[in-house]
Amino acid sequence: MSAALAATMLTGIGAAVAQDASQTPPRHGPGMMADANHDGIVTREEVIADAERRFARVDTNGDGVITAEERQAAREAMRERMRERRSQRAENGDAPDRRRAGRRGHGERRGAQHERMMARVDANGDGQVTLAEARDAALARFAMVDTNQDGKIDQTERAAMRDRMMAMRHRQGPPPPPAGEMPPPPPPAD
Repeated sequence: MSAALAATMLTGIGAAVAQDASQTPPRHGPGMMADANHDGIVTREEVIADAERRFARVDTNGDGVITAEERQAAREAMRERMRERRSQRAENGDAPDRRRAGRRGHGERRGAQHERMMARVDANGDGQVTLAEARDAALARFAMVDTNQDGKIDQTERAAMRDRMMAMRHRQGPPPPPAGEMPPPPPPAD
């Protein structure tokens, strides 16, 4: 399974934007990719189907196991798609994603993060991911978000997960400066 796929699977269920109940349910974005019927609610069955679809996309030889080589190929294909999208946006005059503009060293940190996520999905530690491992990991993430255990993730549960993730992010502090750069000086003491 590609590291990018693992990242999507790990964060896809929980990191959605809260939304007013009177609005149309979101059709895409983090947390909603598994929502096959676009009703704004992600069910356990939709999560399983999404995990199976993603697994099949990366398991290019269809042997039921995702190897390191298949993960790398999927990661490279995803990077190429991202480059194409950025190029198309630039041609259309769209503004670049300012959240990532100027970040050097981002790829190295992201790669290590993906490997840690892959280790969580690879339950037996053999360096390969089976469909059963991918399903189990997706269901474990689903269970963390489905706090009322009704087999569905609704807008309230997505918002609560988003809030928990943001709180964790703020406790960790800012990311380290890119390699070779000095961190900013501390604020002056009062």
